[in-house]
Amino acid sequence: IVLGIYCRSFLEQSRDVCLQIVPERLAQPIVDFSNQLLDAVQVLKSKKRMALIVWYTILTWLSNYLIFYVLLYCVDVDVSPLLAVTTAVIIALAVAAPSAPGFIGVFEAAGRAGFIALAAPGDTGVTYALLLHLFQYVLFIGYGAYVLMAYDLKFQDLIPGRKVTTDATSS
Repeated sequence: IVLGIYCRSFLEQSRDVCLQIVPERLAQPIVDFSNQLLDAVQVLKSKKRMALIVWYTILTWLSNYLIFYVLLYCVDVDVSPLLAVTTAVIIALAVAAPSAPGFIGVFEAAGRAGFIALAAPGDTGVTYALLLHLFQYVLFIGYGAYVLMAYDLKFQDLIPGRKVTTDATSS
């Protein structure tokens, strides 16, 4: 990322050298991807934007850890910040890899692994992960439903390229 911010021309030259050994059919997708990536990291040149990104990242992770910590009180286990953080990190790493839709199964297995890593009962870890996963589903589906209602949207309106009709234009 740092190289993309401050050494764009060097990275472009390096990419062009590498493209000489890549088959032609792969060259254009590589160029497109690298250009998009280099354009995206330019946003980070601004110190204010970078500070906001770091701040929002910290807030996101702290709120995530807080949820993991508070929900530990729902299961029969010695509540500790270390258990909450360990479980959160293991679950985050597990669901980062492509898996089943909604991370069903992977999320719960990672929750079990987080508990076992700190010598807590694995079965309790599965129960905890199921409660946590259910809580997150309800929270985000509820928030999504709220946004749809607040902006008077329908699922059809979210399909790219589909014309949104309002009551005024449909009559």
